[in-house]
Amino acid sequence: MQITVQNVKTEVTHVATGYTVTIFEGIRMNCGAITTNRWHRIVELLFLHPTTASRHDKSLGSQKYREISITCSGALVPRLYVTMIMSVTIKFRTTTSSKGTKSVLSRMNEVLSGGHTSTVLCVDVKKDGSNIASGGEGGQICLWSTSGTLIHKYVNLNTDCGSICFSKEKENMLYSSFDDKICVFDLKNFSEPVETFNVNQDEVNQIVLDEKEKFLAACDDSGEIKILDIQEKRLYKTLRHKHTNICSSVCFRPRKPWEIITGGLDSKLIHWDFSRPKCLNQFNMQEMQNGNSDAEAYMVNPPFIHNLASSSDGHYLACALENGLVSLFDTSRKNIRELFSLHAHSQGTSQVHFVSDSCLVSGGNDCCVVLWDLEKSNDEEAALNVNDSNGAGPLTNGHTHPQEQRNENVSSACKVLEIQHSSKVNWMKPFEKNGVRKLAVADQTSNITILSLQ
Repeated sequence: MQITVQNVKTEVTHVATGYTVTIFEGIRMNCGAITTNRWHRIVELLFLHPTTASRHDKSLGSQKYREISITCSGALVPRLYVTMIMSVTIKFRTTTSSKGTKSVLSRMNEVLSGGHTSTVLCVDVKKDGSNIASGGEGGQICLWSTSGTLIHKYVNLNTDCGSICFSKEKENMLYSSFDDKICVFDLKNFSEPVETFNVNQDEVNQIVLDEKEKFLAACDDSGEIKILDIQEKRLYKTLRHKHTNICSSVCFRPRKPWEIITGGLDSKLIHWDFSRPKCLNQFNMQEMQNGNSDAEAYMVNPPFIHNLASSSDGHYLACALENGLVSLFDTSRKNIRELFSLHAHSQGTSQVHFVSDSCLVSGGNDCCVVLWDLEKSNDEEAALNVNDSNGAGPLTNGHTHPQEQRNENVSSACKVLEIQHSSKVNWMKPFEKNGVRKLAVADQTSNITILSLQ
């Protein structure tokens, strides 16, 4: 069944006219009021019945409609009201700026609905892309096929599922956290956990597995990080006395089997050797960034660390910060060093994930998802170094700190795609299916959205 919206008129000359909506039987769409002066009107909205091909625009029943506001560069396009009965694919044309950034008007490739009854907090995708697992409020875990079918659902009442991850080595194992407990599930028997660990003293914010899946790290609200030996099923080490506030994120350092990196709401990034255990190095994001920007702004939006991600080759570490930035570190050498910060979001950055070793995706409280090509930072840095060597120095407006100007230039060079989502991003996970890069997004709704990153 195909619905074609014809003759979309707009004052913005560089926006392509017309787009196609591919939709499946059982979903009705109609156009609501247009509330922006940048989009005039829809001349014709044509519905084709899937079997008779007859035109109709009447209500198909008293179904409850889900409202979707589609945005482009801050301007609303016509609102669409959709009855979510089956999966839906909406494709909109895009525009490309002079610097190569592609701005997507809107896209909603698929919505997984009907599983969660409240907010989805976390999501993960199986290594082969065959299954999606989501956890949320009310202690709910849902297991989905990537085609959108709900396979299993588990509920642990009076808790929240705050983090979830698939095993890459054991295809049927799924790890999850419920408040201060860590539960392990066998996908073949989803009715009850096969293992439960009670080692954390406070609510767990993230669980991650190391490369060989001998250890699991769990960071919590107390600022502690518990390291579990999941092969021997025991607590291995506890890392404490460094974070003075909530430890929000943790990641194992690739190719360094005894090292992890943690970040917290104390704005500290801490590098550990967990075998001893010992703090190897730490960075205070507040101190590092106050010198480059307006101090008053940072009192309102301090650089709390919400999420960490490491590239699989161990070259990059990305930090999602409350001030809307994404800080990049070089972790290819023994000692970690700061590289630059991407001007990512107009509100707090909540998630960062590597799609490949040099391709990063970020999501934020501004409802935006941004794709970055970090290889382009090398070209921008080279150009800046030429200016420095010629004695010109970095180009600034006379008021901008040189490092801040450098960050702006690198951000502009690296940004390749921006998608306006419909809600604040809680969690994301990139994956590949049939050669297509996709992104599973958990937001403040009870649904999971699958976006295309192509």
